[in-house]
Amino acid sequence: WKSSQQEQQEIKLKSGTMFQFGALYSSMTILDNVGVLLHEYSKFNKRQIDEIAMFWIQKVGLKKEVSMLYPSELSGGMKKRAALARALVLSPRVLFLDEPNSGLDPVSSRQMDALIKELRDSIGVTVVMVTHDADSIFDILDRFLIIDNKKIAFEGDIKELEHLENNPLEELFKMRKK
Repeated sequence: WKSSQQEQQEIKLKSGTMFQFGALYSSMTILDNVGVLLHEYSKFNKRQIDEIAMFWIQKVGLKKEVSMLYPSELSGGMKKRAALARALVLSPRVLFLDEPNSGLDPVSSRQMDALIKELRDSIGVTVVMVTHDADSIFDILDRFLIIDNKKIAFEGDIKELEHLENNPLEELFKMRKK
């Protein structure tokens, strides 16, 4: 579909993206990384931007002290949280997540799932997620689709999938019931 540059910009500003490896700027503190979109797309002054960025840093479970650190000083899970804060800083209606659990240990993965679900429910953002983590499908998503062999093999919710013949996640259902 064709849209004007202004329409494209409006769509971009209503969405946030968290990339698989965070895509944080290595030369910027976490506070500046989270606030960078506000610098670019808002009329807030530096103090206001820092306050908003700090709100999101803490909202994703990072301590205030982390805001003055650089990405190289953070663990993988902390980088993911900082990237999530940056994706949320413009208060998007849609949040795109690319493998939010990739590289995290099992405990951190479940904590990230719980955080995403809590944020989804508390701020009313729609989450669109690419994941290989089946637990995330069960724990976070209301609806999902499975792509197999370049084709959509399933689209629906968990209850629909449970009753499907030739369920592509049948083994996962069995493992979760144990």
